[in-house]
Amino acid sequence: MTAAEFLVSPGEITKDTKTFTLDGDEGRHAATVKRMREGEVINLCDGKGLRAFATVAKVHKHTLDLVIDRIVFEDAPEPRFVVVQALAKGERAELAVEMLTEVGADAIVPWKAEHSIGKWDSIEKGLEKWRRTSRESAKQSRRAWIPEISNLQTTEQVCELMSQAQSVFVLHESADQALAACAIREQGTIMIVVGVALDTMNQVEGHLIKRSYDGLTGPSRAKVRGRRFNASDEASADEETARPHPGANTWAPSGRPP
Repeated sequence: MTAAEFLVSPGEITKDTKTFTLDGDEGRHAATVKRMREGEVINLCDGKGLRAFATVAKVHKHTLDLVIDRIVFEDAPEPRFVVVQALAKGERAELAVEMLTEVGADAIVPWKAEHSIGKWDSIEKGLEKWRRTSRESAKQSRRAWIPEISNLQTTEQVCELMSQAQSVFVLHESADQALAACAIREQGTIMIVVGVALDTMNQVEGHLIKRSYDGLTGPSRAKVRGRRFNASDEASADEETARPHPGANTWAPSGRPP
């Protein structure tokens, strides 16, 4: 039988911890909902790679006294997958966060795109919902690392993040290449952008060009070394457009595979 898993805050348990009291919401859930009993084994995870295996020594009304049997630490996954998720309407946003956590996203960036259907009346409450959803989903998935939920980002801020990533994939229905067909780097940051409209995609291109993001390609027209073509580039344009296109949904720095 799989041991029940509970979350603790980073730093509450260290490699030298021998005993621990599980309290707060997790302790209450363990004692009153899970009805843990003395002698049962549980797992504790801090969401930053630490996992402790513990035995219940005593059960109180809303807490558990535990003996720590073993502590292991899981390294952060490599490469690091960062998903930029445009705000969605209603509960679809939380569902997206839940699914992204389950499939292994390492960080999720909420994006206030110009044409996002979803709106947050309160940024603080919106972020809290996403972070709570991520925590619970990571717990259910028994992940040692809980995805980081960044602050709400504008399109320009998202583009700044994109310009720092090793590879960027923009998912869109107009793409002519499937994500599964793209080569994925084994190290660094891989960014996946979800929920972008075509006119927003043009804005993204403009922002990246302004930042001289080298080797930019996109669905509307070819780009060379971070700038748009003009009439004087006709010869270079013919040469560039004749090359195999890496995909309408892919941006990657020049000289490095997407």
